[in-house]
Amino acid sequence: MVTAVDIIKTLTVRCRELLGCDVNDRDISEGFERPSFFIEIVDFKNEDIGELLRGDTLNIYIYYFNEKRLTGYLDLLKARESIRELLATPLQIIDGYSLTADEIVETINKADMTYITNFDVTIYQPRPEADAPYMEELAINGQQQSSEENQ
Repeated sequence: MVTAVDIIKTLTVRCRELLGCDVNDRDISEGFERPSFFIEIVDFKNEDIGELLRGDTLNIYIYYFNEKRLTGYLDLLKARESIRELLATPLQIIDGYSLTADEIVETINKADMTYITNFDVTIYQPRPEADAPYMEELAINGQQQSSEENQ
């Protein structure tokens, strides 16, 4: 089953490869190294279909902080192009599951040389089976029945 953690991990690995920098895990007020990027899931929307399918729509943001805060607009555009291409094709998360970004919105802030993109991904997948033990004995019409494994 694909989780939000799987999605963040995959995006982090791919952004590291494409942007050549590391993830920023510090608060802006603490200061941080540039270039860097940050990924967060802002909104979760549950869209279950009955009891069999689990549906989740996630609103994801990727923030890229250019190496220089006041200059380097062309580098910022290159980073934007890399992320845009990453989101233009299905992104494999785990074996058998790929995601396609939808409703992509991009913003460049020249004042501090940042690029922000946000997008939605929707996942429909079978619900995980419960970890409850199977019945070994069952009474039907007052008569005790045992599973074939116990006979």
